[in-house]
Amino acid sequence: MKRILCILMVILCAGALLPFPASGEEAPVMPSWGLQVMGLDLLRDLARSGDADLSRPALVAVMDVGCDTDHLLFRGRISPDSRGYMGDPSDILDRDGHGTKVAGVLAQALPENVQLLILKIGEGGTYAPDEKILEAFLYAVEKGALVISLSIAVKHMSPVPDESHSPWRLGIRSAFEHGIPTVAAAGNEDTDTRYIYPASDPLAVPVSAVRRDGEKHSRSNYGSGIRFCAPGALIPAAALGTGDGYTYDDGTSLAAPFLAAAAACLKMKQPELTVPELCELLQSCSLDLGPEGRDNAFGYGMPQISTLLAGIPPALSFPDTLKVHVTDVTPGATPDEGAGSLFLPEKGRKWCVRTEADAFLEWSADAPLLPSGLLLATGNDNGRYPGRNGAGLTLFGRERAEDDWIRLWSLPEGFSLPDEDHRLFFFPFSAPFPCTQFRLQVSPSAETDVIQFGHLEIIGQ
Repeated sequence: MKRILCILMVILCAGALLPFPASGEEAPVMPSWGLQVMGLDLLRDLARSGDADLSRPALVAVMDVGCDTDHLLFRGRISPDSRGYMGDPSDILDRDGHGTKVAGVLAQALPENVQLLILKIGEGGTYAPDEKILEAFLYAVEKGALVISLSIAVKHMSPVPDESHSPWRLGIRSAFEHGIPTVAAAGNEDTDTRYIYPASDPLAVPVSAVRRDGEKHSRSNYGSGIRFCAPGALIPAAALGTGDGYTYDDGTSLAAPFLAAAAACLKMKQPELTVPELCELLQSCSLDLGPEGRDNAFGYGMPQISTLLAGIPPALSFPDTLKVHVTDVTPGATPDEGAGSLFLPEKGRKWCVRTEADAFLEWSADAPLLPSGLLLATGNDNGRYPGRNGAGLTLFGRERAEDDWIRLWSLPEGFSLPDEDHRLFFFPFSAPFPCTQFRLQVSPSAETDVIQFGHLEIIGQ
């Protein structure tokens, strides 16, 4: 299957586009390259079809800064046993968005019968007292969590000594002894995990982040402790306070829940596995992305969990990208705000144009694509500078350079992208013919002569 880049997600845009189900119906899972490249989407399908192990009730613990439980994605997915450790035990509300993103990746990656045990151990840049952290670990063990997902990475000025964070170590050890892996984010400082806790804990399962071109994320930490890698760039994530909206983000915080989901599915199939046995099985199905064998950037590689558990390789190979060639464009406002930023494999810069006329971007792919949708993300500061999404968008396509441009899609009448940062929207359409060349035309709004976007993809096959 061919794609320009990889499918990221399908997102609610407006009632006339892809509405979420009516109240009482199941919330949709947004397709993402991370799910597809590990085969987690295939395991969800197996659970829906009645797989005896994958469809049974299960629990995964999320130790983070809470969760926006009002987001549609979490309907029916939050365990009533969830607990806060920052004072009020009933307060599990996320107030900065990090925990919601992490929990959102898990909710998308795991079968609907798996509930999330939200354990709020931090807020506003601070963590609960060490004894409360230990209490949270022991509580996750008591409640029978299959896996603990821990997207927290504390950096030290020198290698972390064995006695550092002793209550955390006791918690990780207790989970380990009960066969519960603690999947720990490696951190995002591009430094050795010897300086990072809990990624440096010998009983944790540290995970690094990879881009969808198969390279290490530029900020992902590395080191001899890295066990595995997982998708951690341009990841769709539930957006705090939106009710049903999505954003996108990078980092090992988003890679860890992908690996945790794979480990949870394996534990559902073989609940008696010890942590070393589980890691050995994950290693057996891992795609080696670096030098042969374990290495400091990718560990043993990225588990293709559907191959191990169902004998079905992931639907999306890794990497599976078509190269994009920008052929003509309205120049960016500054040299680092050109159109090429829209196609970066990491969340990066933006295409920002200052113009009183329509702006346009033309690009080509190295193989024909039958487009079925357009994915757009707002820029990094659209919330501060209203109107930069433009007043109208039109996408054109053609098979050959000598052909006339044919309109494939226009922004629906009456719909406008919100003035918010890093919001993702998917606009579906059906093209009548395969295209190798595309042109996006954007009309400026009445509020400003600046137009900008943070990410762009054509979805198709």
